[in-house]
Amino acid sequence: MTTKTKTNIIKLLMDARAAIQPIKKSGTNPHFRSKYATLEGVIEAVTEPLAKHGFLLIHRSTQNEHGMTITTELVHESGESFVTAIPLVLGKNDMQGLGSAITYARRYGIMSLLNLPAEDDDGNQASRGAAPNPKNLGDAPRPKTVASNNTKLVILGGRIALTQPDRGAGFPKNPSPTLSKRSQKLGRI
Repeated sequence: MTTKTKTNIIKLLMDARAAIQPIKKSGTNPHFRSKYATLEGVIEAVTEPLAKHGFLLIHRSTQNEHGMTITTELVHESGESFVTAIPLVLGKNDMQGLGSAITYARRYGIMSLLNLPAEDDDGNQASRGAAPNPKNLGDAPRPKTVASNNTKLVILGGRIALTQPDRGAGFPKNPSPTLSKRSQKLGRI
């Protein structure tokens, strides 16, 4: 893509964004006695202005080393696109919890990609955080790394590994059963 083409697409996106009306907060969260913008309301507000400027929204689920995500892609008819990924964090480990997480991620994927303001009233629950559950997607521990003299110390899930650029991770050959394969992969640098 040339700089001129990129500039034109950004200009079209700016025009589409300017045409998006404020999103109505039609959803009610009974737990917090508050209103929020529903996924349906967000999609309704953005679809026509985006289409008039040659854009289409696409959602898909993806997985990376941190867990499952919902990827929101804003594709222009020229083939260029803008992408964001929102991690799926389950409040409940069942289909209802998964459905809620997907809806939330789709809504916030659109809103973040288009820089749309809306108060996240039902996000109050997310700010409290779900209880730790190893079955939740996206709950992988994040390694803490300390580097010194060409050697790195990685602390992951209570385990320690030494790494050197030419030798790889210093996990033992027979790790304890509590050290998951996912943790081993994250520990390698």
